Amino acid sequence: MRFFSGVSGNWLRATRSFIIGLALVPCLIFSSLYAQPGPTSHLPDLPEPGLAIVPAETFSLNFAWDSRYVSEGRDNLEDGGIASTTIDLHRPSPLPFIGEWYFSSWFAESIETPYIELNLSLGSSFSVGEVDVATGYTWLDFKGPNASDNEFDLQLGFGLFDQIDLFSAFIYSTEAKGTFIELVASTDIVRERFVLTPYILLGINRGYIPEEPETFNNLQFGLTATTTLFDEMEAAFYFAATTGLEEIFWTGVSVSFGSFPHALPQDPTRRQH
Repeated sequence: MRFFSGVSGNWLRATRSFIIGLALVPCLIFSSLYAQPGPTSHLPDLPEPGLAIVPAETFSLNFAWDSRYVSEGRDNLEDGGIASTTIDLHRPSPLPFIGEWYFSSWFAESIETPYIELNLSLGSSFSVGEVDVATGYTWLDFKGPNASDNEFDLQLGFGLFDQIDLFSAFIYSTEAKGTFIELVASTDIVRERFVLTPYILLGINRGYIPEEPETFNNLQFGLTATTTLFDEMEAAFYFAATTGLEEIFWTGVSVSFGSFPHALPQDPTRRQH
Protein backbone atom coordinates (compact mmCIF):
# COMPACT_ATOMS: atom_id res chain seq x y z
CA MET A 1 0.00 0.00 0.00
CA ARG A 2 1.22 3.51 -0.78
CA PHE A 3 2.86 5.49 1.98
CA PHE A 4 1.29 8.79 2.88
CA SER A 5 1.80 11.12 5.79
CA GLY A 6 -0.90 10.87 8.41
CA VAL A 7 -2.01 13.07 11.25
CA SER A 8 -0.19 12.37 14.52
CA GLY A 9 -2.23 10.10 16.75
CA ASN A 10 -3.86 11.36 19.88
CA TRP A 11 -2.99 9.01 22.75
CA LEU A 12 -6.01 9.88 24.84
CA ARG A 13 -8.43 9.43 21.95
CA ALA A 14 -6.80 6.18 20.85
CA THR A 15 -6.87 4.77 24.39
CA ARG A 16 -10.53 5.71 24.77
CA SER A 17 -11.37 4.06 21.46
CA PHE A 18 -9.42 0.93 22.38
CA ILE A 19 -11.41 0.57 25.59
CA ILE A 20 -14.65 0.99 23.62
CA GLY A 21 -13.47 -1.70 21.21
CA LEU A 22 -12.78 -4.14 24.03
CA ALA A 23 -16.26 -3.49 25.35
CA LEU A 24 -17.73 -4.46 21.99
CA VAL A 25 -16.11 -7.91 21.99
CA PRO A 26 -18.78 -9.38 24.35
CA CYS A 27 -21.39 -7.92 21.98
CA LEU A 28 -19.90 -9.90 19.11
CA ILE A 29 -19.99 -13.06 21.21
CA PHE A 30 -23.57 -12.41 22.36
CA SER A 31 -24.81 -11.70 18.84
CA SER A 32 -23.12 -14.81 17.47
CA LEU A 33 -24.73 -17.06 20.05
CA TYR A 34 -28.14 -15.91 18.85
CA ALA A 35 -27.34 -16.00 15.16
CA GLN A 36 -29.59 -18.25 13.13
CA PRO A 37 -27.84 -21.46 12.04
CA GLY A 38 -27.63 -22.30 8.38
CA PRO A 39 -25.35 -22.17 5.35
CA THR A 40 -23.36 -18.96 4.98
CA SER A 41 -22.33 -17.13 1.83
CA HIS A 42 -18.97 -15.37 1.64
CA LEU A 43 -17.09 -12.99 -0.56
CA PRO A 44 -13.55 -14.08 -1.38
CA ASP A 45 -12.28 -11.79 1.38
CA LEU A 46 -14.69 -13.10 4.02
CA PRO A 47 -13.67 -16.70 4.77
CA GLU A 48 -14.39 -18.87 7.80
CA PRO A 49 -11.12 -19.49 9.66
CA GLY A 50 -10.66 -22.95 11.11
CA LEU A 51 -12.12 -24.82 8.11
CA ALA A 52 -10.12 -27.38 6.21
CA ILE A 53 -8.95 -25.99 2.89
CA VAL A 54 -11.09 -27.24 0.01
CA PRO A 55 -8.92 -28.93 -2.66
CA ALA A 56 -10.74 -27.50 -5.67
CA GLU A 57 -9.92 -24.85 -8.24
CA THR A 58 -11.84 -21.63 -7.71
CA PHE A 59 -12.01 -18.38 -9.63
CA SER A 60 -13.74 -15.10 -8.83
CA LEU A 61 -14.06 -11.61 -10.30
CA ASN A 62 -14.98 -8.70 -8.09
CA PHE A 63 -15.98 -5.10 -8.90
CA ALA A 64 -16.04 -2.65 -5.99
CA TRP A 65 -16.46 1.00 -5.16
CA ASP A 66 -15.29 2.59 -1.89
CA SER A 67 -16.22 6.10 -0.85
CA ARG A 68 -12.72 6.55 0.66
CA TYR A 69 -9.42 4.71 0.17
CA VAL A 70 -8.50 3.84 3.75
CA SER A 71 -5.58 1.71 4.89
CA GLU A 72 -3.55 1.56 8.11
CA GLY A 73 -5.94 4.11 9.61
CA ARG A 74 -5.24 6.72 6.89
CA ASP A 75 -7.18 8.24 4.04
CA ASN A 76 -4.77 7.74 1.13
CA LEU A 77 -6.44 10.22 -1.22
CA GLU A 78 -6.90 13.95 -1.00
CA ASP A 79 -10.51 13.67 -2.09
CA GLY A 80 -13.09 11.20 -3.35
CA GLY A 81 -13.40 7.44 -3.50
CA ILE A 82 -11.85 4.62 -5.46
CA ALA A 83 -13.11 1.98 -7.88
CA SER A 84 -11.38 -1.40 -8.12
CA THR A 85 -11.39 -4.77 -9.84
CA THR A 86 -10.10 -7.95 -8.22
CA ILE A 87 -9.31 -11.31 -9.81
CA ASP A 88 -8.70 -14.30 -7.51
CA LEU A 89 -7.56 -17.74 -8.63
CA HIS A 90 -7.04 -20.68 -6.26
CA ARG A 91 -5.62 -24.03 -7.32
CA PRO A 92 -4.95 -27.17 -5.26
CA SER A 93 -1.27 -27.81 -4.61
CA PRO A 94 0.40 -31.10 -5.60
CA LEU A 95 2.56 -30.83 -2.48
CA PRO A 96 1.13 -32.74 0.52
CA PHE A 97 1.92 -30.02 3.06
CA ILE A 98 0.36 -27.15 1.05
CA GLY A 99 -3.38 -26.98 0.51
CA GLU A 100 -3.63 -24.30 -2.18
CA TRP A 101 -1.71 -21.91 -4.37
CA TYR A 102 -3.43 -18.61 -4.99
CA PHE A 103 -2.99 -15.67 -7.34
CA SER A 104 -4.71 -12.32 -6.95
CA SER A 105 -4.65 -9.07 -8.90
CA TRP A 106 -6.17 -5.80 -7.70
CA PHE A 107 -6.42 -2.76 -9.96
CA ALA A 108 -7.78 0.50 -8.52
CA GLU A 109 -8.29 4.00 -9.83
CA SER A 110 -9.49 7.06 -8.00
CA ILE A 111 -12.71 8.63 -9.15
CA GLU A 112 -11.84 12.24 -8.32
CA THR A 113 -8.09 12.28 -7.61
CA PRO A 114 -5.38 11.29 -10.15
CA TYR A 115 -4.34 7.96 -8.64
CA ILE A 116 -3.82 4.43 -10.02
CA GLU A 117 -2.59 1.35 -8.16
CA LEU A 118 -1.96 -2.25 -9.20
CA ASN A 119 -1.32 -5.15 -6.80
CA LEU A 120 -0.22 -8.60 -7.98
CA SER A 121 -0.13 -11.30 -5.29
CA LEU A 122 1.07 -14.90 -5.22
CA GLY A 123 1.01 -17.21 -2.24
CA SER A 124 0.08 -20.51 -0.64
CA SER A 125 -2.20 -21.66 2.15
CA PHE A 126 -2.43 -24.68 4.41
CA SER A 127 -3.88 -25.81 7.73
CA VAL A 128 -2.09 -26.61 10.97
CA GLY A 129 -4.66 -28.26 13.20
CA GLU A 130 -7.49 -25.76 13.63
CA VAL A 131 -5.41 -22.84 12.37
CA ASP A 132 -5.45 -21.74 8.71
CA VAL A 133 -2.19 -20.24 7.49
CA ALA A 134 -1.38 -18.24 4.35
CA THR A 135 1.91 -16.76 3.21
CA GLY A 136 2.32 -14.53 0.18
CA TYR A 137 4.17 -11.91 -1.79
CA THR A 138 2.63 -8.78 -3.35
CA TRP A 139 4.12 -6.43 -5.91
CA LEU A 140 2.57 -2.97 -5.74
CA ASP A 141 2.85 -0.49 -8.58
CA PHE A 142 1.66 3.11 -8.61
CA LYS A 143 1.39 5.66 -11.37
CA GLY A 144 4.67 7.49 -11.65
CA PRO A 145 8.40 6.72 -12.07
CA ASN A 146 9.95 4.35 -9.51
CA ALA A 147 6.64 4.20 -7.64
CA SER A 148 6.50 0.57 -6.54
CA ASP A 149 6.86 -1.60 -3.45
CA ASN A 150 7.21 -5.23 -2.39
CA GLU A 151 5.30 -6.74 0.50
CA PHE A 152 5.57 -10.12 2.21
CA ASP A 153 2.73 -11.28 4.43
CA LEU A 154 1.81 -13.98 6.92
CA GLN A 155 -1.88 -14.53 7.73
CA LEU A 156 -3.39 -16.67 10.48
CA GLY A 157 -7.07 -17.47 11.04
CA PHE A 158 -9.01 -19.71 13.41
CA GLY A 159 -12.42 -20.02 15.02
CA LEU A 160 -13.40 -19.33 18.62
CA PHE A 161 -16.57 -20.76 20.24
CA ASP A 162 -17.63 -21.98 16.76
CA GLN A 163 -18.93 -18.49 15.97
CA ILE A 164 -16.15 -15.93 16.41
CA ASP A 165 -13.52 -15.73 13.66
CA LEU A 166 -10.11 -14.45 14.71
CA PHE A 167 -7.64 -13.23 12.11
CA SER A 168 -4.16 -11.73 12.20
CA ALA A 169 -1.97 -10.39 9.40
CA PHE A 170 1.70 -9.43 9.47
CA ILE A 171 2.76 -7.35 6.43
CA TYR A 172 6.37 -6.37 5.77
CA SER A 173 7.20 -3.60 3.29
CA THR A 174 10.63 -3.45 1.63
CA GLU A 175 10.16 0.26 0.85
CA ALA A 176 9.40 1.25 4.44
CA LYS A 177 11.53 -1.55 5.94
CA GLY A 178 8.80 -2.02 8.51
CA THR A 179 5.83 -4.19 9.43
CA PHE A 180 2.16 -3.52 9.94
CA ILE A 181 0.05 -5.86 12.07
CA GLU A 182 -3.72 -6.26 11.96
CA LEU A 183 -5.77 -8.16 14.56
CA VAL A 184 -9.41 -8.79 13.64
CA ALA A 185 -12.39 -10.37 15.40
CA SER A 186 -15.58 -10.98 13.40
CA THR A 187 -18.70 -13.13 13.34
CA ASP A 188 -21.30 -14.14 10.77
CA ILE A 189 -24.99 -13.58 11.52
CA VAL A 190 -27.29 -15.32 9.04
CA ARG A 191 -30.58 -13.55 8.31
CA GLU A 192 -32.53 -15.31 5.57
CA ARG A 193 -30.69 -14.43 2.32
CA PHE A 194 -28.23 -12.05 4.01
CA VAL A 195 -25.07 -12.67 5.99
CA LEU A 196 -24.16 -9.82 8.34
CA THR A 197 -20.51 -9.69 9.37
CA PRO A 198 -19.59 -7.18 12.10
CA TYR A 199 -15.90 -6.87 12.88
CA ILE A 200 -13.38 -5.05 15.05
CA LEU A 201 -9.85 -4.39 13.80
CA LEU A 202 -6.81 -3.21 15.73
CA GLY A 203 -3.85 -1.93 13.69
CA ILE A 204 -0.29 -1.83 15.02
CA ASN A 205 2.52 0.09 13.32
CA ARG A 206 6.02 -1.38 13.56
CA GLY A 207 7.89 0.86 11.17
CA TYR A 208 5.45 0.45 8.25
CA ILE A 209 4.57 4.13 8.55
CA PRO A 210 8.02 5.59 9.26
CA GLU A 211 6.81 9.03 10.33
CA GLU A 212 4.41 7.62 12.95
CA PRO A 213 5.19 6.09 16.39
CA GLU A 214 5.65 2.32 16.55
CA THR A 215 2.57 1.55 18.61
CA PHE A 216 -1.19 0.99 18.30
CA ASN A 217 -2.11 2.71 15.07
CA ASN A 218 -5.89 2.67 14.68
CA LEU A 219 -9.07 1.02 15.85
CA GLN A 220 -11.61 0.17 13.15
CA PHE A 221 -15.23 -1.00 13.32
CA GLY A 222 -17.24 -2.26 10.39
CA LEU A 223 -20.28 -4.17 9.20
CA THR A 224 -20.62 -6.04 5.90
CA ALA A 225 -23.91 -7.34 4.48
CA THR A 226 -23.54 -10.05 1.83
CA THR A 227 -26.22 -11.71 -0.26
CA THR A 228 -26.22 -14.34 -3.02
CA LEU A 229 -28.06 -13.08 -6.08
CA PHE A 230 -27.48 -16.19 -8.21
CA ASP A 231 -25.50 -19.41 -7.87
CA GLU A 232 -22.24 -17.70 -8.83
CA MET A 233 -23.00 -14.07 -8.11
CA GLU A 234 -22.76 -12.21 -4.81
CA ALA A 235 -23.33 -8.60 -3.79
CA ALA A 236 -22.14 -6.83 -0.67
CA PHE A 237 -22.46 -3.49 1.08
CA TYR A 238 -20.37 -2.33 4.01
CA PHE A 239 -19.70 0.66 6.21
CA ALA A 240 -16.72 1.23 8.46
CA ALA A 241 -15.21 3.77 10.80
CA THR A 242 -11.69 4.18 12.14
CA THR A 243 -10.08 6.33 14.79
CA GLY A 244 -6.47 6.84 15.81
CA LEU A 245 -4.43 8.61 13.15
CA GLU A 246 -7.58 10.04 11.62
CA GLU A 247 -11.30 9.80 12.33
CA ILE A 248 -12.85 8.48 9.11
CA PHE A 249 -16.21 7.02 8.13
CA TRP A 250 -16.68 5.39 4.74
CA THR A 251 -18.86 2.93 2.84
CA GLY A 252 -18.54 0.60 -0.12
CA VAL A 253 -20.40 -1.77 -2.44
CA SER A 254 -19.20 -4.72 -4.51
CA VAL A 255 -20.42 -7.40 -6.89
CA SER A 256 -18.60 -10.74 -7.28
CA PHE A 257 -18.86 -13.46 -9.91
CA GLY A 258 -17.43 -16.98 -9.92
CA SER A 259 -16.82 -19.88 -7.57
CA PHE A 260 -15.79 -18.32 -4.30
CA PRO A 261 -12.91 -19.68 -2.19
CA HIS A 262 -14.11 -19.94 1.40
CA ALA A 263 -11.28 -21.42 3.40
CA LEU A 264 -8.22 -19.23 2.79
CA PRO A 265 -7.62 -17.10 5.88
CA GLN A 266 -7.68 -13.47 4.83
CA ASP A 267 -8.35 -10.10 6.34
CA PRO A 268 -12.06 -9.21 6.00
CA THR A 269 -10.94 -5.66 5.25
CA ARG A 270 -8.36 -6.59 2.65
CA ARG A 271 -10.15 -4.94 -0.26
CA GLN A 272 -11.70 -2.19 1.79
CA HIS A 273 -8.31 -0.67 2.60
